This record gives sequence, C-alpha cells and structure tokens, in this order.
Amino acid sequence: AQARVLRLEGSSASALSKAVAYCRTQRSIARLMGRGITGCFSKAQLEKYKKALQFVAACAQAAQDNLSAQPLDSYSSSIHALLCATSPDEPLARANAFYDLMDALIPIL
Repeated sequence: AQARVLRLEGSSASALSKAVAYCRTQRSIARLMGRGITGCFSKAQLEKYKKALQFVAACAQAAQDNLSAQPLDSYSSSIHALLCATSPDEPLARANAFYDLMDALIPIL
C-alpha cells in the first residue's frame, strides 16, 4: 500500500484522480479486516497492517482536504474523464467508477 501511495504522490494525476485512488486503496486494505483475513496475521503483520491503514487514511484525508479547497465545478472535466474511462459495454466497471468517485467526493460535499 505504501509503495502504491508513494507512486501516486509523485505522479502528475489530477487531484481528483489521486483522491479516488487513495480511497480505493483504503477500501481494499480495509477489506482484509472485513473478510477476517487479519485474524490470521502475526503480531508484526498486524502492526504493519494497522500502520498502512493509518498512512493511507491520512493520505486520503489530505487529498479530500485538497479537493475541498476548490469549487466542485473546477473538477467537472476530471469527473467526466473518470466516469468515461471505462467502456460503455462494461456496466459493472462504470458502476464501480461511479462508486469510487463518490467515495472521494461525499466527504467534501
């Protein structure tokens, strides 16, 4: 997770794209706990997991703070690009893109 976040911080992606990616990463890490997988972790692995979860949550919060500093209209082209990046023939992919976008936007609305 930390390697993914560090790659994202150095990228030239839009602020909205970064926020969506951080939220996606945060959700995928949290899914491990939801599925009970963390119950199989050793003490060291659990500590590493908790630190990664906190790190990604802080990055997601910073990205959302960055988004809230500007009016939502300024992101209309980024929103359109994120929603249209998937093929119209793939309704599940389009739905996932929508929900990923909402994960990033709802806290700032």
